[in-house]
Amino acid sequence: MIDPPLFNLEAEQAVIGAILLEPKSIDAVREKAPEQAFYHKAHRTIYQAMLEIADQNIPIDLVQLTEILQKKQKLDEVGGVIYMSQLAGSVPTASNILYYVDILLEKHRLRNLKQALGKSLSAIAEGDDFEEVLSEITEDVSRLSDQLEPEEGFIHIAKSAEGHEDVMEGRVQHKGLTGVKTAGSALDMFTGGRQKGELIVVAARPSIGKSDYMLNEALNAAKSGTAAGIFSLEMPGVMLTDRLISVIGHIDRLKLRTGLLDDEDWYKYTMARSVLSKLPIYVVAKQGQSIQSIRNKVKWLKREHNNLVIYIDYLQLVNGGQRFPNREAELGYISRSLKQIALENDCPVIAISAINRNSEKRQDKRPMLSDLRESGQIEFDADEVDFLYRDDYYNSDSEKKNITEIIIAKGRNTGIGVIEMGYLKQYGKFVDLHLT
Repeated sequence: MIDPPLFNLEAEQAVIGAILLEPKSIDAVREKAPEQAFYHKAHRTIYQAMLEIADQNIPIDLVQLTEILQKKQKLDEVGGVIYMSQLAGSVPTASNILYYVDILLEKHRLRNLKQALGKSLSAIAEGDDFEEVLSEITEDVSRLSDQLEPEEGFIHIAKSAEGHEDVMEGRVQHKGLTGVKTAGSALDMFTGGRQKGELIVVAARPSIGKSDYMLNEALNAAKSGTAAGIFSLEMPGVMLTDRLISVIGHIDRLKLRTGLLDDEDWYKYTMARSVLSKLPIYVVAKQGQSIQSIRNKVKWLKREHNNLVIYIDYLQLVNGGQRFPNREAELGYISRSLKQIALENDCPVIAISAINRNSEKRQDKRPMLSDLRESGQIEFDADEVDFLYRDDYYNSDSEKKNITEIIIAKGRNTGIGVIEMGYLKQYGKFVDLHLT
């Protein structure tokens, strides 16, 4: 059985011929077809020359094409003036040019797919790690699938405004909370909640309460009916369950950890377990999760629950799943991928992040955007960056005992500001200050 060719020379000739017949058609072609879509080297060279002419706002014709190819000393390589004249007469009209472009694109995608699969087969033959190979395959397939999605052009603002009245009614009905609930009502009002498609980074130094903060958000989201998916890359499942039960039941976590509960604690424990078991909270507690593994699991959860929010604890422990020149490049790839996951699944993604030691060297220990560890790309990709700061962590005589500042240092859609919340460390619970 002979494999079908992964190119179509007649279609390539037809595209070039149609451009020579109707030079303005190159704008429609370049919007859809990259240079690599032309398999034949001569056709690719001619197309590149056509793009250069078009960029100079000069009409494309045989004279201009011949001149630029002569300057590049590539005229003979493409078959000379005789072959280009034949191309000009290869089609009677330019009206079907996009049909021929689609043929080029189909063959181009098949070539890319074959190349990706060949690379993966080579990696398998070399004995590469299974999850790394699988991650690369899935990434390649996802990238190729994205190419199938049609590009959207301009739409009139009137069409964009259709249905906006319904959006406004929803905002009025929800009294300012348009997204998933956060850890507290003051933060809800400031941000409007965690919005679909956004990447929110919550960062702090160790032992400030990042994981507790995340779990408080997850509980509030789940109680309001939003499915919460938690990727715990550092904390085992039992410890995570301990913390959730402690928050719900107001049980001292030291008692939970030691099992030294009195009768009242056992009552609270039973009640908290009952509440927790009914909430739509889903947990993956496993070290070394790759970004592709996270993407696959989020897609599964999206199929089960249309409304969801994803928590990553924490970003620096995610495995990029590929080889990178350095750690900064890997973290940049991970943060971009988390933003893509938020967009692909129409849900908020909240990623806990470590920060470097720079804040420790300053008199004011409050974190800043420049403190985000190892990658400026994290700041760039995030729609919102929240820092947690506790003055009593650094100053034993602080007047702000058990108070955590949530410093919104970047808010693409919210602006910046500071919200204070009470932090009951023995329960791992964050509360609005008017409730303390």
